[in-house]
Amino acid sequence: VDNPWGVPLAPCLNIGAGAVRSWTNPDYLRWQAKTHLAQGVKGLDFWMLSFFDGRHFTLLSELARIIAATEDIVWDGRRADEMVTVAGPPSIFSRAFADDDRLVVGITNRGLEPAAVTITPTEGFGEGREVLTGEAVGDSVLVPALDGVFIVYPR
Repeated sequence: VDNPWGVPLAPCLNIGAGAVRSWTNPDYLRWQAKTHLAQGVKGLDFWMLSFFDGRHFTLLSELARIIAATEDIVWDGRRADEMVTVAGPPSIFSRAFADDDRLVVGITNRGLEPAAVTITPTEGFGEGREVLTGEAVGDSVLVPALDGVFIVYPR
């Protein structure tokens, strides 16, 4: 996100109707914050909440770990959507970034059901690993409802 100060900002405003889309629902915040990171926001997400509980702290921990594992690729790299094909239901959002050594793919699911997603990087990339778990990712991944998965592929 461009601004005169060069600081990438992604303000979150979570006001809506219903239990799932309520501004207090950590599941909705999880999807929204991970989508911002998938869009290339380089580190700042903030909310106006009157409280935090363990679910919010778990989310903040996940976000910090994703940023730590991908920020150099997003910051110093470039958009690289053409280097990967991501296929899934309409509830899926994805973006890719690459530097000289790695490709990171962020996939989020705004749906209320888990989404099966097929991922096909272009030639020249090694086995992908999911950022939060470190597990190897084959040619498909299940993205949980209102959540996201970040995968790093080495060259």
